[in-house]
Amino acid sequence: MSYVKSLQALRKELSYRATKPAPTPEIPSRRGFMGGVAKAPPAPQEELRYNPMDFVTSSMQDIIRARESFQQESSQAMQESARGVAKGYEQVGKAAASVLKGKEVEVPTETVTDIKDKDMGPEVNMNLKSKPGNANIKEDTKFIEKVSNIAAKYGTTKEALLAVMHFETGGTFSSGVRNAAGSDATGLIQFMPSTAKGLGTSTEALSKMDRLEQLDYVDKYFAQTPLAKGKSNNVEDVYMSVLWPKAVGKPSDYVLFAKGTKAYEQNKGLDRDGKGYVTKSDAASKVTQFVESYSAI
Repeated sequence: MSYVKSLQALRKELSYRATKPAPTPEIPSRRGFMGGVAKAPPAPQEELRYNPMDFVTSSMQDIIRARESFQQESSQAMQESARGVAKGYEQVGKAAASVLKGKEVEVPTETVTDIKDKDMGPEVNMNLKSKPGNANIKEDTKFIEKVSNIAAKYGTTKEALLAVMHFETGGTFSSGVRNAAGSDATGLIQFMPSTAKGLGTSTEALSKMDRLEQLDYVDKYFAQTPLAKGKSNNVEDVYMSVLWPKAVGKPSDYVLFAKGTKAYEQNKGLDRDGKGYVTKSDAASKVTQFVESYSAI
């Protein structure tokens, strides 16, 4: 019984008992059997069958119990609500920690230009998926030696070529690293599928080679670019051979892509100052920063 209902019941019972007349027992008349029935005098007050104070006390106890039960239920509901909120915060915290910890590193880079489809422009790879265990090239002496030979063949330095491959693979130097944005560019200089086909192979085959074997195809690729003609040997032009071959030998302020073209939309992340166009210097700036780190190899 609730607190309010207990008070209402007490009030109703007291009102009923106060207005109901006491019952009068019937007794035989002294006039005999045919004389009728006479009413007995009312019983003394002390012979009442109930005590009003007992009823009041019992009712008040019911009210107190109902109030205590209500308070207890309210307290439990509040505690359960607080636990629910705390659990929610805990789940949000775990989710945030999981996102921050991560399972896979996404490394931004640019992909290789397909020199047979230059009118479409290069495709910027912003979702390169790195593969672990391939970045420790300082101990890979055979790889470094082969890179040095290729660099010398095209009149450049191993530092420049290593910087380009570092940028294109997100620092992994993995022969199987792929572009996750859907272009299927693969490997040390992010060979496009059509470029790989032109070199007599495929991106699938390239991904199964080790990096030392894949350097043969890096060599073949450079042999088809203006770099092979000895136009220039600086790091900017080594990277232009990969990104935009027709810019090899051009000045640093040469405009590669202008706003309003598909090529610019694909590469606008290279527009350092939001000028509305990308210069050769803009595009190569992210590569040149790695050159010095390979000078001691």
